[in-house]
Amino acid sequence: MASPLLDLPFDLIHPIIEYLTDRTDWKSCCLVSKSFNKVATPLLYRTLDSRIIHNTNDLNTILYHPATTLLSKPSLALHVRHLTETGAVHRAHLPRYATITDDALKALALCTNLHSFTWMDDTMYGIVRGNATEGVSNNNGLPLRSLTIRTHSDLGTSVWDSLNTLSGLTRVSVWSMDGPPRVLQGGWSIVLGPTLEELELGRCAGVPPTILITVISQLPLLRNLRLKGVASNAILNLLTYLPILDSLDVEYLPSQTRLSARDQARLIMLPSLKTLTVRSNSRIDAFDPLKMYDWVRLLASKEDASSYNTFSFRDLGQTLIPRGFILDLARSHSASLKRWETAEAGVMMMGDVECLCVSFPRLEVLDCAVGLEDVNSIYYAIRSAHNLTTLKLHIQWFPSSASAESRSSHYVRVASRNYGASPDADSKDSILRTIAVGGVLYRGNWLVSSSNPEEVEFVVASNVKDA
Repeated sequence: MASPLLDLPFDLIHPIIEYLTDRTDWKSCCLVSKSFNKVATPLLYRTLDSRIIHNTNDLNTILYHPATTLLSKPSLALHVRHLTETGAVHRAHLPRYATITDDALKALALCTNLHSFTWMDDTMYGIVRGNATEGVSNNNGLPLRSLTIRTHSDLGTSVWDSLNTLSGLTRVSVWSMDGPPRVLQGGWSIVLGPTLEELELGRCAGVPPTILITVISQLPLLRNLRLKGVASNAILNLLTYLPILDSLDVEYLPSQTRLSARDQARLIMLPSLKTLTVRSNSRIDAFDPLKMYDWVRLLASKEDASSYNTFSFRDLGQTLIPRGFILDLARSHSASLKRWETAEAGVMMMGDVECLCVSFPRLEVLDCAVGLEDVNSIYYAIRSAHNLTTLKLHIQWFPSSASAESRSSHYVRVASRNYGASPDADSKDSILRTIAVGGVLYRGNWLVSSSNPEEVEFVVASNVKDA
């Protein structure tokens, strides 16, 4: 008896198969029938990555590089939209596959519908010397929209000069750890100005602020910006040239100079950010955290009902978040902040967590490090967060008779029971669905208690996973 799948109308096959995400599933679909093959093949080859696969019958590592298939069947290259090449793969396989780089370049030339290209080389040997990226720059007819370069070696002046001619890109990410810093200087920012919306510059240290301002001022359409190695005052100045910027990811580097009166007057032109991520630096001394929070206040000073949905601190070590900073942030963004992610900052007291939940009533995701003695204090801290859907706590237990492991393992049972049984919490309307404690993640639903129909309890619906 024929499978009902074979009788599906052709127009329905694509929306069904498109929901699959695993390449193995798409490969299986290619073998079902001609109709399935016609739909699944473009999905199978839409995203390609040079990858290493271990043969289960042999301890040796065998490389299946996409270039081999594309060169044997050039028609498949027309389906490729996203391509990633890895320098480590090229270098590791050179002894057995001496023409791997040349074949990769030939296959790249066949991908005439390519939308994004990523080159990653973490070998620190620069074995390919930028040939792959040069292959992209020599194909200016490509409908390329995204370019990512992450390398420990310098690609060479000729490659960068070729890349500077690429136009029409909406996203550029450059992390080049050797050679002169690459920050779109040399006229590339002018070429990209009409289209570029996302920019990552992973090495700006040593670049004069005047050059950065010249580059950034020519990119008025930027909505997402990540910078590394830029002094704090220079960042404030740069942002005044980006009126529609939504997302900012920067590290805090103390400035050695003050803002001029002219630059201070321009601060009224700072954009209304929706997402702000601040990273720290090992050179921060005991007084710098206070300066850092004053600086973050300036970044978030623009009041807008639709702004500032996500606030995140990364790599802060034991830097504490002062209560005054939370209250100052609430004055401008109480009605808009939905995500608070500060797990990599210092430990917060439960009083600070309660202050967060009260100050930001629309809070949906809370991810932070906390210090506490018993699980009941968690319930009291979050009981006012009626829109909370995800709670992730990295707990530092204060000394008490119970072990940290036993308290963590029983947190969901105790805290969720309290959350549902307390008379002053409308737990029937709770939308909390994800709870993480340390490295353990729970997902579940609120159900009517089997022992008491007047109460609801949090029931774990999925297997416990590492957070």
